[in-house]
Amino acid sequence: MFAHNDLLTSLAARVRGGDMTAVAGLREQLESRMNRAVQQVMRTGSDSSPLDRRILRELAGAVRPYPADSRPDRSQLSAQVARRLCAAVIAKLQRGGRSAQMLKDTVRDL
Repeated sequence: MFAHNDLLTSLAARVRGGDMTAVAGLREQLESRMNRAVQQVMRTGSDSSPLDRRILRELAGAVRPYPADSRPDRSQLSAQVARRLCAAVIAKLQRGGRSAQMLKDTVRDL
């Protein structure tokens, strides 16, 4: 577990420093973890952390444009939300924003 956290921290620092090759690596490492977090929130409806609440907002926004009979299935929806959240984390890192807490929340309990 700690090796994954070290890798994510290292990649995040490189992205923050402008390393464009690290962006793809961070996205690859982060997206599967984020997808599991999204699936967990979808299952439990948990809103106990800032990340959980962000996931719930993203889920609500992701299904809003679809009519009830044509909404994406749960796996497509979780992947879509995970991609959007990862993109937000990476964008904040590239701007020098404070997404470190979101990154920490992402890898907790996984």
